[in-house]
Amino acid sequence: MQNVKKMISLLAALAVLLCTAPVYAKTSDPLIINNWHLDFRDRTKNCSNADMGWDWNARSRTLTLEDFRIQVPDGEMEHQAAIFLPENSTIQLVGDDNAIYAHAYDCTPVYCEGKLTFAGRGSMLITTDSRAASGIFVEHGPLVFSESVKITFDPAGYVFTLNDVKSGEAVLSVQDKAKVIFPDDHLRAIAVTHDSSVKSKQIAYDYDQDIDREAGTVTLLKNSAKSGTENPEELPAEQNTLSHEYRFPVGSPVVLKDGSSAITVGASPYISDGYIMLPLRALEAITPPEPEEEFGVEWDNVNRIISVSCGNPGNQYAAVAWFTIGEQEMVCMGKEGLPLSAPAELKDGRAFISLRDFSKALELMGIDCEIRWDSAVKTAVLTVWDAEA
Repeated sequence: MQNVKKMISLLAALAVLLCTAPVYAKTSDPLIINNWHLDFRDRTKNCSNADMGWDWNARSRTLTLEDFRIQVPDGEMEHQAAIFLPENSTIQLVGDDNAIYAHAYDCTPVYCEGKLTFAGRGSMLITTDSRAASGIFVEHGPLVFSESVKITFDPAGYVFTLNDVKSGEAVLSVQDKAKVIFPDDHLRAIAVTHDSSVKSKQIAYDYDQDIDREAGTVTLLKNSAKSGTENPEELPAEQNTLSHEYRFPVGSPVVLKDGSSAITVGASPYISDGYIMLPLRALEAITPPEPEEEFGVEWDNVNRIISVSCGNPGNQYAAVAWFTIGEQEMVCMGKEGLPLSAPAELKDGRAFISLRDFSKALELMGIDCEIRWDSAVKTAVLTVWDAEA
């Protein structure tokens, strides 16, 4: 009987100990959170929660995450974010067991008011179940991945949303040995918004990408292309300044300009019946020969006609070409019935014409250019010469 009483006392003490144990003990399973978020926008003092795996340094605006795993369930924290950060913040990743699962409608895992940098040697998984949410949302500033962080996304909506961006600094940059991975069939990778003073061709990106069709992934990496040449004397300086090269890889929505600037055009070139099809929106990534000119692309949904213009905005004498979806003819500079190599196509809501017709339309609009196919890397290469050339 005495032994039974001792056993009961021992079990009671153990129960008390378990009840007083930390609520947020680390585990391989994510912590499910209800109506809760981490908001550091007004936190001016250092704070931390070792059990949850986060530490905030207010002076450097650095949030260190180590074995940080949370889940926002459906119906909680809608139209919010799991983590709110002030501008010029850094997320320092430690370890390989960090994850944010956002199952709620329009719940963004990470929101930052300005420039956001991911640094460290750790990795993180970010998932969203709502098409209205973005994996990472950044206001008024670039998003940078540095050192050797590895971020894997499984998004329902955009991977990144970069809001109200300015021209100049690259709005999305992958540096050092950092990697950003998301499904290769994900059409809503990057959303970028800007005011009317910024043109889409002025928005710069700085990353390279590797598409693995077998694995079904796109990996953003440090841009391996170099501007200029190793031996400048072998290529006269005036040749660099009088022409621009644009590379359109099949299967990639990113146009590479002059080997260094990456510009997302929202649709990927593809091959159809032996023709390389390029999105007409890609014209907006091209700098016209005349400095005051710009390309414009408009869509007439009723008549299924795409008009492409090149000239000064508002100039009634701008060069214009018209393409009708499904027809193998175009109208350009007042000339009708000009044959196309392949009919204009509509795919995923975007208009495409063949590589050959893309070049032909540019020449008819007075653009001195040449276009070729690099079969080794399945890339269309367009060279545009400035007017002075």
